[in-house]
Amino acid sequence: MRRVVAVIAAFIASGWTPAGAPQTRIAAQNAPSELIANARWDCVQGARVTDGKLVLTQGAGGFSTLNDYAVRLETTRTVTVSLTIESNTDAGFVGLNLWNSLPPAGDAANWYSTAAKISIGLVAGRPSLRVYDGTSNMPAYQVAARPPAPSGPVEVSVSREGDELVFRAAGAEIGRTKILGSLTGGPLFFGPLMAANSTVTIHRFSVTDAEHPNGAEIVPAAAPAPPSTATNTLKAAAANRGHDIGVGLSQRPLRWDARVREVAAREFSMFEGIDAFVFNVLRPARDQYRFCGADQIVAFAEANHVPAYAGSGLLWGRNPDWLTQGNFSRAELIDIMHQHIQTVVGRYRGRVKIWNVVNEVYDNVGGPQTGDQQIWMRVIGPEYIDMAFRWAHEADSQALLVFNSYGDEGTICSANCGRGNAPGSRSLKADGLYTTVKGMLQRGVPIHGVGMQMHRGEFPHYPDIDTKSVAAQMKRLGDLGLNVYITEMDVPLQKPVTPAKLAEQAAIYGDILRTCLAAPNCKSLIVFGVDDGNWSEPPSFARAGSMLVGQLTAPLLFDADFKPKPAYQAMLTALRSR
Repeated sequence: MRRVVAVIAAFIASGWTPAGAPQTRIAAQNAPSELIANARWDCVQGARVTDGKLVLTQGAGGFSTLNDYAVRLETTRTVTVSLTIESNTDAGFVGLNLWNSLPPAGDAANWYSTAAKISIGLVAGRPSLRVYDGTSNMPAYQVAARPPAPSGPVEVSVSREGDELVFRAAGAEIGRTKILGSLTGGPLFFGPLMAANSTVTIHRFSVTDAEHPNGAEIVPAAAPAPPSTATNTLKAAAANRGHDIGVGLSQRPLRWDARVREVAAREFSMFEGIDAFVFNVLRPARDQYRFCGADQIVAFAEANHVPAYAGSGLLWGRNPDWLTQGNFSRAELIDIMHQHIQTVVGRYRGRVKIWNVVNEVYDNVGGPQTGDQQIWMRVIGPEYIDMAFRWAHEADSQALLVFNSYGDEGTICSANCGRGNAPGSRSLKADGLYTTVKGMLQRGVPIHGVGMQMHRGEFPHYPDIDTKSVAAQMKRLGDLGLNVYITEMDVPLQKPVTPAKLAEQAAIYGDILRTCLAAPNCKSLIVFGVDDGNWSEPPSFARAGSMLVGQLTAPLLFDADFKPKPAYQAMLTALRSR
């Protein structure tokens, strides 16, 4: 393979800041390596930093990912992005993408293909530039140095001159184009663009501008929210009851939307990581851990002096290919599970208060789930549950360990009750959960609580629920000595949203909270997100094949403009009533 080293400089305009972007800034230091040493590349697929160099590797698929954890770059109007890059391939495009925007909430696949961006790097070993204007997945402008490809370092730049971008290689103009799309402004977000079966080593990556010749200002993701002195809040009302009202936080909104951070810090007394602690996020490869998202949740909780809850489940989620295709023996899978739990829980010893150790273990009638997500049940057997709890306790003996589940919040089944069991009959799943955790306690397994997801609303799998049935399930779990945590409550509505539907939603939230407050062992209620604008339907909705997919919306306490809804007032009223 041809090995090429290129020095690439991009001059583009800045001055635009997206709504909700964090304002805390860090003056960049050590400019030649600032975006290698100071950016958290451990969240980017196939990336690692070795000996001060950023090494990107990719197999047959090829990828273009966004390092949205790392930084936002605050710059003046003239920006220089400098890159020293070395590749083992002379086929396909390798380099970096530069964006001015972030993906929207939900599925971002289309954004990666069509969002306005600049791609700079190497094509067939030749320095190249591609400019996308945001209207197509095809470049609106592209240019590359003419053959032959340089055999050594080459300087490449794209500069803004008036209303044009001018691309140069070795000081000679290669081409120019009008300023296209949103590239008229900043800030800059970045990520690797990789051809299949390629390895790229970036020796130097820095951003400078006229005001910051030693490096542009770096705005960290997940800047802490400003302290709140508000007293008319859910957080204050819950504190008066000796209770916790928590919120689930996803990584991207927490990083880049200051309104999410502000409302979370003001209104909630516990922060749960929705997507930061699941197995495939933390363990993209057998020998690699990605802690950046989990670090973010824990640090944000600590900055606001509230407990951190590791949500979803230590062993839950869509499993990575290395696990599902590894053909591991039972003994090997036990070893992988043991190492994972000890490593993850041990990292946050004394910092995460509560862990969902297992999640969604049983089907609707209490039988074991054996699908793709439950490789542990399928290969190891149900004894993996005891193992997981014991190892988590060994890693942090002070942490509270929870068995998280769904559809078994009440002793009476209201939907999906199993063959021969009509709605209104005894809930086989709730009985199965009770029997399981009772047996764990009898075996001396260190389990401290049960998580009730509490998804409600107009989706058929989110049925109405009898609060007396919920109270009965809470009581018998309490009689065993187990606490209860409502871990993922949301109440989506079918479009269109009307005042009557919002009132019904509010009644559901209020009733469930009052039920929790009345149960001595119900310690918290966590809503599954801050605002409606950052909520998207879970993929399981589509897998269920419902005609309502795409028709559900507005499930949370704050609307897309972060204004409190009737459900918020219902929660506040419930907390203040005795």
